[in-house]
Amino acid sequence: MIEGLSQGLGGGVIVLLAAVVTLAAFVQGTSGLGFALIVAPVVGLVDPGLLPVFLLASMIPLNLYVAWRERRSIDVRGAGWISAARLAATPLGLVPLWAVPERHLGVVVGAATVLAALASLLVPAFTPGRAAYG
Repeated sequence: MIEGLSQGLGGGVIVLLAAVVTLAAFVQGTSGLGFALIVAPVVGLVDPGLLPVFLLASMIPLNLYVAWRERRSIDVRGAGWISAARLAATPLGLVPLWAVPERHLGVVVGAATVLAALASLLVPAFTPGRAAYG
């Protein structure tokens, strides 16, 4: 990915992306959110073809650092359940990418996002605890 990035984009753009990733990592590390909100629009303007791989790959060092910094507070059991659910559900998430024509994919993703937001307003608040692991 980096080889293609360095060949296809000028040095100034790479410096811009590095600065944006650094700023976004600082915001994410201090507030707990914001990395993708900052990086994705800039990368999308520079070269939409880099999304989402550039965004996901550039988050790996930040996630490793935060996990190391917060290692004593990590809920290992909860993280195990979440990781298992992600592994099990990922193939389901790939189905729309295969089934929906590319020209309609944006509408499907947008509609799914709106539906998820509406559903989050209707379901009761989640309180983590022993009962949640049931």
